[in-house]
Amino acid sequence: MAAVCCPFQGIQTLWERMQVLRTVNVFDGSFRAAYSQPSDQASIIEAKIRQAELQLYTLETEKNRILLFKKRAEERARGRSSAAIRSGTELRTAEAVAAAVAVSFSRTLLLGEHQNQPFYALSIHSGFTSSPPIVLHSGPANTSPPLASVDYHSFSTKMSMTLPPAPKGSPGGAPVIELEYNLDFPTLNYAFAMGVGPNCERLERFEWRSSSGEAIAMLDGRSRGWKLVRLAQSAGSAGFRSSDGKEVVAVWTDAGLSMTKVAKFAFTGSGLTGELGERWAIMAVISGLAICERQRQRRRNNG
Repeated sequence: MAAVCCPFQGIQTLWERMQVLRTVNVFDGSFRAAYSQPSDQASIIEAKIRQAELQLYTLETEKNRILLFKKRAEERARGRSSAAIRSGTELRTAEAVAAAVAVSFSRTLLLGEHQNQPFYALSIHSGFTSSPPIVLHSGPANTSPPLASVDYHSFSTKMSMTLPPAPKGSPGGAPVIELEYNLDFPTLNYAFAMGVGPNCERLERFEWRSSSGEAIAMLDGRSRGWKLVRLAQSAGSAGFRSSDGKEVVAVWTDAGLSMTKVAKFAFTGSGLTGELGERWAIMAVISGLAICERQRQRRRNNG
């Protein structure tokens, strides 16, 4: 279930900051305290190793508890009547309880120029939890009210973005925007359509495309990243362009070899001026970071 989003809170501040900063860094909030004091690289690496070891130990402990609980339930089920065994009631109950005690984890990413002065937080949840997989908060902590959220679809690469409400009657003001994955070998993209402008009055389509062009290079991170392309023919003429001549309105890439930064994000062209509207800016940020997290999960699962 998606988070209940609050009304618009401070996305204009993000534009104002980016008018000056141009690039917003995305930090790993798990180690914020460790980085608040000067520290050498060896100490930072040791802290990350300790954190990983603790998470692995917790996962293994919970896994063993669940397996033991299920085994005992199966043994009890075998000792009951054939009718009870056929119904599977006890086993299903055991599985439900096992799921209920399964461990859940959450991470917090921080958006800002410096890690100790963030202006937005992003919560990432996994395991058994009632929270959406990704929540963008309206303030610098994961306790700040939710601004937008992401939900995954089982057995699908599609993602659903729940955004703050648009003005009533807006043609592109649906509360949930679908981010569709498209693979047209050798390229891939994530596409969405939504209302843009101050009142979401114009319905436009956008695509996040994998890229290694000039727009990505300006972030000074990894050489390959993602650019958000505005597909409208009337898109602005200034700024970066895609290979098919479309305007690039946002970009992100992994931060490279940084110990503290996860990614770098920037608006460009009409995305930076604010003409596409507050709601579009929220969608650009959370969809870009959702793709970033999906890429991280894919790399982890592939070893």
